[in-house]
Amino acid sequence: MKRSLTKKEILKKREDIDNIFKNGSIYFSKDIKMIVCRQALGYNRIIVIPVRNFGTAVKRNAVRRKIKEIYRTSKFDIQKSYDIIFVVYKHIKPDYNNISNTINLLFKKANLYTT
Repeated sequence: MKRSLTKKEILKKREDIDNIFKNGSIYFSKDIKMIVCRQALGYNRIIVIPVRNFGTAVKRNAVRRKIKEIYRTSKFDIQKSYDIIFVVYKHIKPDYNNISNTINLLFKKANLYTT
């Protein structure tokens, strides 16, 4: 079984992303904003967007990889048929545990975990 995110699980189309920003529900933490929108595909799609002037490409990509990995490991515990955008602010601590705790808190706020 392939454990990485598949191509269909990554949001790429501009019109889909704009629709989520327009119609989605927003959940905040001090480091990450999560926007969630229901869709009818039967699987979740995500995208990680660092804010402008986030830092170097190395830092942006490292944070993006960590968030995708955290999502990948917990995606089986999350309800299906949602589009999720993570907007990452530049004052985030790049520590894996900090990011993991923040994302788990946001999933709980959005009531996305299956019980």
